[in-house]
Amino acid sequence: MTHHPDPSISLLPSRGEISPQVVDGLPMPVLITRLSDDHVVRVNPEFETAYGHTTGSVADTDSAGLHYEPSDRRTTLERQARGEIASVEVRLRSAEGACCWAHADVARFEMDGEEVLLTTFYDIQDRKASEALVAEMARFPEMNPGPVVRLDTNGIIRRSNGAARALLGSDLTGKCFWELCPDFSDDARARVLAGDETVRQDVELLERWLRLTVTHASGTDQIFVYGSDITKEKAAERELAERARFPAMNPGPVARLDAEGFVLRANPAATGIFGKETLVDLSWLDLCPDLRGAPWNRVLADGLVQHEAQLGDRWFSFALRHEPVRRAGALSGDESGARVSPGSPRHGAPGQSCRQTSVRYGTAGRLQLVRTRARRQP
Repeated sequence: MTHHPDPSISLLPSRGEISPQVVDGLPMPVLITRLSDDHVVRVNPEFETAYGHTTGSVADTDSAGLHYEPSDRRTTLERQARGEIASVEVRLRSAEGACCWAHADVARFEMDGEEVLLTTFYDIQDRKASEALVAEMARFPEMNPGPVVRLDTNGIIRRSNGAARALLGSDLTGKCFWELCPDFSDDARARVLAGDETVRQDVELLERWLRLTVTHASGTDQIFVYGSDITKEKAAERELAERARFPAMNPGPVARLDAEGFVLRANPAATGIFGKETLVDLSWLDLCPDLRGAPWNRVLADGLVQHEAQLGDRWFSFALRHEPVRRAGALSGDESGARVSPGSPRHGAPGQSCRQTSVRYGTAGRLQLVRTRARRQP
């Protein structure tokens, strides 16, 4: 059956032109389809690796056929056309026929003179497996690898399993769960007490992230809380957000630096200036020594500085923006963190200020080279 995209998807604003080369270089699975009929134009190497489909095997086929449940594609386009911000959960079909859960996001571009839809995917297979495990293990709370507690309607803990006691303390009976877990919102708690639905919420608890599934047993004063550890998933989401926001498609050089001037991320245009495979972990102040001293101090002090410098036989005008953030694990504005190994000497401790050395999910100050333009040498 031929799949026809939701007509309102044509109302999505175009984000300009994009080349096949840029698509192939994106670090997540990407599907390119025609805006007119949603048939496949191409997939990038990350998509081939993740799901086994090549451009040659799926070109000009209905994109719904790449989904384990074809209606997921229509749902994705309808929700994106309505302007919903959240990613849509879809089930893709691998080349071997396996069901692969993913988050899908759609954007409109022009490529090679044709209007196309660019869909990026983020693997949530492990999360779905974890949720299924929670549902299965709910019948065996003490064996459940995640925390399980039973509360009364006042939030007082009546029973808990070993995982909950290991996380929250050995003597939980009689304590108020809502006080132990203040991130669980008042609105979510009210919905639990109403007893009309199972409530799910992600909470940060003792430097870990838990996905809590909370249900009120109908006709009783018993509330059951089931938790699964999603700390690694949250870290992966932050990394994905970092990659998605970083302007790799910008035709001009763009780099992100830490407060010591080390490169955290650089787009291909910036890397190409220096003829290197990567600039990550190199000192921008070594690459551009004209910034040392007073110019760099102005950047740290003033936040936004314009500076002209010579690189080889070319001159550039740099706009450098200092964007401080304060807390490890947090995002600041539209910025997210770059990954650095926990033992790195450039990794600050949680809660330290932006003057600490390196970025660690928002531990340090950022310097964003937001635009450069070449000009002729005087």
